Amino acid sequence: MKSEIRSQKSEAEVQKPEVGLASHISPARSGMILVIVVGCLVFTMIIFAGMVKRIRGESMVTNRTSVSERMYQIASAIGRLTVRKLQRDFETRDPKIAKKIIDGVFKNNQETINDLYYTDDIMKLDVTKEIITQFRSKWGGDLDVTVKTVANLGNGSPFSADIPGLEKSPFERLGNIDVEVAVSHKGVKKKCRIRKDFLLVRLFAPPFHKFTLFARRGAELDPAKANRVAQVSEDGKVTGNQPLVLYNRLIRSKKKGQDGLDFTLNRPNNIIKTEASFVNNGWIYLGGQGKSTDATNKSGNLILNIGAGAENDPSKPNYGEFFHFFFEPPPGSRGWLGSREWNTLLDSKISGNSLGGGNHRVMVTFVDYGLYTGLVDLSFSNGIKIFKGAAGAYRGDQALLSKGSALHLFGTPGLCTPTLVFGQVKRRYVRTFSFYFTGVKRIYPIRAMQQVEWESPPQPPNPPVNLFFSRELGPWAASRRVDPILLGLLEQTLTADVDFRTYYFGKPTNSPPLCRIPPEFRDWEPYMLGLKNISQPTDPGMPWSSAVPNNIYIRDKPDRICNQDYTFTNDPELHYSGKIRDLRVTSRYLKEKMSYYITDGKAGSPLKLSKCKFFMDKFVDRTQGKNQVFLNQIIGFENDLEIDIPLEVLKGGVIYCKGRIKISAPVVNPFINNKPSTPDAFGYITFVSDNHIELSIGAGSSSGLPEFHGFLVCFNSGENGEVEIKNSVHIIGGVAADIIEKLVENGGVIEYGYEPGEISGMNDFSNPDFYGLAMGPRDFEVVEE
Repeated sequence: MKSEIRSQKSEAEVQKPEVGLASHISPARSGMILVIVVGCLVFTMIIFAGMVKRIRGESMVTNRTSVSERMYQIASAIGRLTVRKLQRDFETRDPKIAKKIIDGVFKNNQETINDLYYTDDIMKLDVTKEIITQFRSKWGGDLDVTVKTVANLGNGSPFSADIPGLEKSPFERLGNIDVEVAVSHKGVKKKCRIRKDFLLVRLFAPPFHKFTLFARRGAELDPAKANRVAQVSEDGKVTGNQPLVLYNRLIRSKKKGQDGLDFTLNRPNNIIKTEASFVNNGWIYLGGQGKSTDATNKSGNLILNIGAGAENDPSKPNYGEFFHFFFEPPPGSRGWLGSREWNTLLDSKISGNSLGGGNHRVMVTFVDYGLYTGLVDLSFSNGIKIFKGAAGAYRGDQALLSKGSALHLFGTPGLCTPTLVFGQVKRRYVRTFSFYFTGVKRIYPIRAMQQVEWESPPQPPNPPVNLFFSRELGPWAASRRVDPILLGLLEQTLTADVDFRTYYFGKPTNSPPLCRIPPEFRDWEPYMLGLKNISQPTDPGMPWSSAVPNNIYIRDKPDRICNQDYTFTNDPELHYSGKIRDLRVTSRYLKEKMSYYITDGKAGSPLKLSKCKFFMDKFVDRTQGKNQVFLNQIIGFENDLEIDIPLEVLKGGVIYCKGRIKISAPVVNPFINNKPSTPDAFGYITFVSDNHIELSIGAGSSSGLPEFHGFLVCFNSGENGEVEIKNSVHIIGGVAADIIEKLVENGGVIEYGYEPGEISGMNDFSNPDFYGLAMGPRDFEVVEE
């Protein structure tokens, strides 16, 4: 039309008269003018009609555009409502929606799921009904709406490995959900598609959730701090600040006397029955270069004193660790065990000494015993100090020989929970030999002595005299009415066959070889050797491979894991390949899996969680009068954070903080004491800091200590990340940090938060209850004609 108008306008301009000719018009020309005027009128009418038609057309286009816009707005509104419902169903863990996605990933291995919602699910919402009612009231006619939802699950393991060498979960997902709304009205149809991201992630901070205690520099503890308990009695009672006791499984609902928990003299095979008895418990890693050199001249150790006594763990201040030692159950010798090699020698020299069945008239026995205050000055009935010489000959710090360890890695006898201890961690205790006269049931301990105390030098033609026998052992035994003939034969044997060198160094060339028999403070054995004692407490001669159930970590002996270079290969528990000392977080740790990163607050001034409106509104339900947390994901904070209000964690996850974290109010898992009503109950939050974590809670609990339920992880590039406690606490969960000085100084309890079998093998990968399903903050809207 426009081209037509432009064409007609050009013709008129050509026929327009020249200026100045109008006053000289002739009659003939007058008729021509009339024709021209009539032509102009006709042309004007044509122009007017065209303009009217054009205006009418533009009105129709405008009306059509307006209807189309209304249709799109309605489609977008319903799409947004669907997304809001979807997000709400994620946050409230709606079983129908969550189950479809979880089953699609864990059971059916689907890449897409159609019909998370049907059209009726959205159209029956009150707000959707109101939209339809308002539209019909204003515009009339029917409004047809169709809603389609498609979940695109994607492929497994979309994220980078949290730590190099760590296996990625095959069930984690970075997916999206497409909501497509089609609206039609009086022949006009419009579509809107909104895409919303979602995350399906593990709610652990791998691999540290496997450990009761993971300390990259734990072995670097000052020896005096590692063995700081200054007042510990022979029965294991501690005066003052208690040690840090580790229980490597969840024991809250357990009792003493229950399989797998206590070590008593009449139940020697109670704890370790299968590999799972300790492999599936929480593990311990104390890494770094220790400051102690043991008696074999090997450096780099953390040496822990084994505490004496406390057989039945009668009260809370008792922290004995006698389960580290061999014994014979009642009515046996209560710990004194026969030395097979030495008794073979006595049988060969003393006629009728062997009584059969491993019994002898006189025998050499030994006992391992824990350390306690006053041990070095302990005197026998004749006033002679048994260990004085042994302490003087000890190569290490003699001041530590009368103190107790501040770290009890297997727990206490009443709640013994053996585990795997990685790192160069060794144990210190005392071994004592004695002569045992079975006829009178009397034991005489052999003290540490110099050569001039053991024997007189030979003076031909007179033979040497065993001064130890003539001055100490002989008179004592005679006063106990030991058979004098037996005494004479024993004296002959000691004088002729056991010179000072044999006494002090043993005799490897003898058949069978003889060990040394003075008392000695042993500090070179791996702490893990206690597993052999616990598994087979009556037979110290049994090989390790026979005593301890076969497992992939310590098949032959525990020396393999008592070093800084233990290497995992496709490990089925950690899902890791590499050296244990290389387990360290990087700057990318968990970052890809965060659904939100909160920048509130400022450095140096901690953001109080109660003042973080976004967190409180989105993740905390206060309708029950509590701060019930439904986290269900991994979130981050840019600045320092303080947990200043009590939290009850109904669905946990991970809270990462670039700055410092201070926890000054209780954080509890209600499912520890009360079994959850739904399987999707994950009551632990893991707090992860790049800087420092301080635990300072003052409220008491049923255990007598303030309690915190959760996992604490603190590492940084400077390897000085620390979990600090201000007072003794009871942590149910786990701790992982670079250094643990303040934990050891203040003591308390770390009780691993899971039962054996809950976190083992593929369980932590394949159990959907350990995963969180959360909407991401982003969405995309696409207009479709």
